[in-house]
Amino acid sequence: MIVALQNRNVTFQRGEISPGAWLVLLWTIAPVVLLFLASYITPVFLPRYFSVALPGLALSTAWVLNHMQPRSVRWAIVVTLIAGVILDAGLRPRHAPDNWRGAMAAVRGMTSKESLPILVRSYFIESANKDTLNDPQWTEFLLAPQMIYPAPGKLILLPIRPDDVALNRLDGLVPLLGKRFIIVSSSVDRQYQSWLRGRLPSFNTISLGNFGTVSADLFTSQAAPEVLDASPAIR
Repeated sequence: MIVALQNRNVTFQRGEISPGAWLVLLWTIAPVVLLFLASYITPVFLPRYFSVALPGLALSTAWVLNHMQPRSVRWAIVVTLIAGVILDAGLRPRHAPDNWRGAMAAVRGMTSKESLPILVRSYFIESANKDTLNDPQWTEFLLAPQMIYPAPGKLILLPIRPDDVALNRLDGLVPLLGKRFIIVSSSVDRQYQSWLRGRLPSFNTISLGNFGTVSADLFTSQAAPEVLDASPAIR
C-alpha cells in the first residue's frame, strides 16, 4: 500500500476519522504495546499472543484500502495480499518438527504393559510460573499434546525451564519414580535428562526413538528387569 501511494495517480481520501476507525486503530496498536510493556514484568512475549491484534490489523488495512482511489488499485493490492499469503503458507501445510504423535505412541507401547511414571516437560511458557504449574485448572492446557495423544501411566508435569527451582522440585519427586520411569522432553535441550543421569547414576537410559524436537527416554535401574518394546503401531 505504501508503494501504491507513491504513485501520483493514486490518491488517499483522508476525510474525518470516525470513532469506529479510531477503535480499530486502537485494537491494532494497544495489544502489541501492552504485551511489550508486560514483558518487562513477566518473561512472556510470544508471537501467538499477537493474535488478539490480528482482527484490528485486518480492519485497519480494509479501512485504508477503502479510502484509496482508483478502485483498480484497491483490487491490485487485495490480489497481491492474497498471493502473498498463499506463497507464505505454501500449497501444502507445514508441519512442526515436534513429532508428538510418534513420541506418545512409543510411550504408550511401554506403559500399556506396565504402569510407569511419565515425566513430561511442558512446552508452554506458562509452566514457568509455579502457581500455574500447580493449578489443576491449567493441567490440560500445559499437557495439551498428552491430551491429544494419551498414554497409560501417571503423568508428572515439569516446567519448561529446568532452572534451580524446577530441579529442586524434580529432586523431591525422585523417590516417587521407582525403578523404571519415562521422561518426555526436548531433544534440543536435554538438561532434565542430564540432571537425572547425574542424580541416578545406577540407572540406564534408553531412547524410545527419533521424534524430531521431542525426546522420549526410558530410565531403568540396573537392578530392574529390562523390557523394551517401543515400536507400537501408531494409531
